[in-house]
This record gives sequence, C-alpha cells and structure tokens, in this order.
Amino acid sequence: MLNDLNFNHLYYFHVIAREGSLARATKVLNVSQPTLSQQLRQFEDHMGRELFGRKGRSLELNEDGKYIFTYTSKIFTEAESMITGFTYSQKVGTRAQYSVGVTPSASKNYATSLLRPLFMDETLGVKVTEGDLETLLSGLYASELDFIITENTSTNLINKNVEQVLITEPKYYFVCGKKFKKEIKDIPKDLHETPYFKYSINNQLQKEVDRYFFSNDTLPSVVGESDNVNIIASATEINHCFSILPSSVITNAVEEKRLRILGEFPSATAHVSALHLKSVNKADVENVIRIIKAQF
Repeated sequence: MLNDLNFNHLYYFHVIAREGSLARATKVLNVSQPTLSQQLRQFEDHMGRELFGRKGRSLELNEDGKYIFTYTSKIFTEAESMITGFTYSQKVGTRAQYSVGVTPSASKNYATSLLRPLFMDETLGVKVTEGDLETLLSGLYASELDFIITENTSTNLINKNVEQVLITEPKYYFVCGKKFKKEIKDIPKDLHETPYFKYSINNQLQKEVDRYFFSNDTLPSVVGESDNVNIIASATEINHCFSILPSSVITNAVEEKRLRILGEFPSATAHVSALHLKSVNKADVENVIRIIKAQF
C-alpha cells in the first residue's frame, strides 16, 4: 500500500487542506488548477473515498479527510523542520575545533572554569557533550571526542591507550546551614547520628566518604541524597543537616554566610583529570589541556 502511494499526491492534498481551496493551493504549489484538481481526484481514488466536501469555491475536509490531515500535518511539519535545520547547519555550522566530553560531576563543579580558556578564545569553536565516563570513553575511542574532563576517575574503565593528565585536586569541606544547631568540635566523632545529605551510593566520592565514616566508627543520619551538588548545597542551606561539598560550589555561599564550614574532608582520591588518546598525534589538544591545567 505504501509503496503504491504517490507522495506528490499526499503533499498536494496537504496543501489543499491547509489552504482551504484549490485556487489558493495552486499559488503555493505553482501548478494549474485543472492539474491540481486531477491530482486530488487521483489521490482520492487511491484512498478509495472522497476527502473533501465542496462548498462553492471552498473545500472543507470531511471526517476521512480530517483523519488523513492530522498525519500529513505531522509528516510535512517534520519535513520542513528537517530541511530548515539542515540548510541552516550547512550555512552556519559549528566551528568546533575541539569536541570535549564532560562527566556530570565535573560539569556541575568545574566545567565553566575548566573550559574558560576555550570559551574566551574567539578563534576557537567548542562542542561540549555531557555523559557518564563509560559513554564518553566510547566516543573518545571512536575519535568523536578530543578529550574528556572527569572527576574521580574510575581507573578500571580506562585502557592503556588513554593518557590521564591531572588537572587539579579539589578540596572538599563539611558544611552546614544556619539551621544547623549542633556544636561540632571533633570531626568525625561529633557527626555521629547527625542529619546528613549525601551523594548516591555509586558516586566515587561517596564511596570514599563511606570508608572514612566506617573506619572512624561514625554513622550519620541520612536525610537525603543526590549527585547534583547544587541540590545538595540548597538542601544544606535550608535544612538542619550537614553535607560534603567542593570549594568551587560553596565559596559564594560561605562568603554570604548561607553556609558555614565545619572542617575539611581529608580526601585522598578527589581529583579532576583530562583524558585523551595516546595514539592521536594532536599536539594542540595537549596544549589546550596544559592551558586548562595552568589555571589551577
């Protein structure tokens, strides 16, 4: 059935239905009225029924016509979007000299400051893709990405063909908001059974935090969890809990006294790294990574 359908007829029907008359449709399609009338009859014959009611010079869709028009509207709206988007992209394009992958944690904490040199250089074009490390590594291996910015790298995912460049070792702090009333003199002892907003169980930093609390025989009272540091920071501000957040997130809130630092979390693994393929001879990628690292 579909193989037998003349898509010109389908489009003619769509325009006639949209314009409401053969006369107006002929102007849009740039065909004569007798030709268009014949094409419409052929389409109706193919569908096995009439699709319009004739009222003088106007055409009004009947129930069958309305049914088909709902589908042609979707088909040709998408087609117009495709052509417009494709034409625009061909004319404009993206001057993406660098395709950068950023993992969610690094994106929320550091992406803006990390990629600042690339954003500021008007001669460069940057395409930034956010995704989990495993997905981004697939893009790196397929040469779809030039490098990846990631925090707390899972080394078991990285093969020997990937070069890992340490960018910075961020500091994390125990913080609380104004509603936090408990006096903390001894960390982590005084955090036992204290309301705590944590990261998810699969978060690399949270795994280190769990080991830290376990080794110190401390069990905070979890009141919530998220891997979005901005959500954690907001929850900590308005709740009576504490959380562990990077300096990049809390600086302004501490200065404005919306958050208070209780102490520094002694992380041994927190780091932000850039990953790129060793096998790709692209000296400018290594140079960009050096520029990024020089900020810290």
